[in-house]
Amino acid sequence: MWGDSGDLRWQGRWPGWLPAGGGLGSLMQRLPLHGALWMRWLVRVLGLACMLHGAPAAAATSAMPAPVMLDALPAGPLGLHTQVLAEPAEATNGLTLQQALARLAAGDFRPSTQRVLSHGLGAPPVWVQLPLHNPRSQPVTFRLLTGTSWLDRLDVHLLQHGQPVQQWQAGDERSNIGFLVPVQGLAFELVLPPGPSMLLLRLQSTDPSVLPIELLPAEAVLHRERVVSLTQGLLAGFLLALITSYGLLWLVLRERSYFDYVVYVAGFLVLNLCHTGLGQAWLWPSSPGVGRYVILVTMVGFCCIGLMFARNLLDLGRRAPRVDRLLRAAQLAGAAGMLLFIVTGQQLAALRLAFGFTTLFSVGMLLLGLLAVRRRIAAGRSFLAAVTFSAAGAFVTTAAVLGWLPFNHFTYHAVALGVVMEATIWALMLALRLRRHQRDSVQARDLARRDPLTGLNNRRGFIQQAQVRWQQAAATSGVRLSVVMLDLDHFKQVNDRHGHAAGDCALVALSALLASSCRLGDVLARWGGEEFVLLLPDTGLAHAHALAERMRQRVELQPVMAGSVALRLTASFGVADCEPAQPGTDLETLLRTVDEQLYAAKRDGRNCVALALPAGARRGAAPATVTSAP
Repeated sequence: MWGDSGDLRWQGRWPGWLPAGGGLGSLMQRLPLHGALWMRWLVRVLGLACMLHGAPAAAATSAMPAPVMLDALPAGPLGLHTQVLAEPAEATNGLTLQQALARLAAGDFRPSTQRVLSHGLGAPPVWVQLPLHNPRSQPVTFRLLTGTSWLDRLDVHLLQHGQPVQQWQAGDERSNIGFLVPVQGLAFELVLPPGPSMLLLRLQSTDPSVLPIELLPAEAVLHRERVVSLTQGLLAGFLLALITSYGLLWLVLRERSYFDYVVYVAGFLVLNLCHTGLGQAWLWPSSPGVGRYVILVTMVGFCCIGLMFARNLLDLGRRAPRVDRLLRAAQLAGAAGMLLFIVTGQQLAALRLAFGFTTLFSVGMLLLGLLAVRRRIAAGRSFLAAVTFSAAGAFVTTAAVLGWLPFNHFTYHAVALGVVMEATIWALMLALRLRRHQRDSVQARDLARRDPLTGLNNRRGFIQQAQVRWQQAAATSGVRLSVVMLDLDHFKQVNDRHGHAAGDCALVALSALLASSCRLGDVLARWGGEEFVLLLPDTGLAHAHALAERMRQRVELQPVMAGSVALRLTASFGVADCEPAQPGTDLETLLRTVDEQLYAAKRDGRNCVALALPAGARRGAAPATVTSAP
């Protein structure tokens, strides 16, 4: 499969749109060192995986294949039991059945060396002969499962003693109604007579000529259908769940990354419907024009969507503008090229564009992941892990369809498995991003309510918490609520004499002193400058007055350290209370009243506590002032 040389040269068919003779090694030599090493490692792993999942026989044999015994039917595809003839170029109208039988008798057919016959893009028509033998005395019924949903023309002949017994014509250039079994391929119900017989198939397709051939008895048909239904149901359910959940997140949050993710997953869901034949069976069963290009359009479209998602997720417009412009140009070129080939009817060129674009997309996404990691973009490592799965799956499936790798169940569905893993990683990544945004939002809201110097509530934070306490007190009659407001005396002199840094230290130390005097449910805040306010739930005026007096004494007696300087401070206090359940009371009036008491304490000589009598905060009331001095 791969050569022994260090550049991993391919030993089979090589696509015409890549430089001949260079293999993957010549492509890797153009990549950065880390990208080349990464790709070499990936290709080695993929090659080993494909070898372990049904690689073709190591050596061809010139002997005629023995007939397949229907009572001891081999498991899996029967390609190694067939003979193959590529129609010569001079047969412009194709060989007839009789001409093909004559070529078979002349020994022109050659034994196949592939489990699944694969001839790449634009291959000439191929005849395939499978000898059979029914040892029973009665006819037996089997299902012939062969081909893929995108084959242009497939003729199937069941012959015995050189005479046709059953014949069918299928392919998306005709009509696959009655033959197409989505996901599985084209199905034909065979009635095999006793004794020797043979199947003779003619395949003609511009699309990748992939021809798996299986014979299934009735019980195997039922088992296969159950397995396919289960796997496709799980895949579709998983993708629809992602689309629904992240679509709802986008509708609520309106964040672009969620929308791009939904479009990306939906794009793969559409591609899978077309790729497996579900779209042909359900939507365009008799429309050859649609079937000719729809898979190619969805391939290019999915790649363009993936590039758009990558550009926005990694913020390449800001972090790597040149790369972003290159990807934009690639998207435009891919879409415009596909449109041009469809309009001009160049199906083979459209095929080469689609498969080439898909291969370059897979490699490009890996390189974008490496670039993101190198530039330390936040989502870089998760992005690289995700695209490694999808790129590996896309590479394996594309290579299998084009005949570069063995075509089997693993390689054919590798792209679906890779995208499922990629979608899962990206879903987790977006969920973590949402969690981080929520945490940042909580921190931002908390910072908006906090004084950055002292760590206490600011005016906004105080009002929000005070309103909650007020509503709780207003729900019960007889519950009183008090507010204490204080202001440092002559604090401007501290700033003028010792500097603003010393003043800030004094404010921080005073905040800690006040906080140590508060209960759990009290609300303490820096009201502004050197002014502080304290809300005391379920506290009457007498108790609030006593607390304010203790605080005043602690401020006066306890020196505050501002660096190496011990500052002695005093503060003036205002105290007021009210009963929130009483009509005509509100928090704003109570705060205005306690502010008036603070200024009364300033007028009365500072370093004292002024309280309002009688207790109440009715609108229009003018409570009396009582000052307690040291």
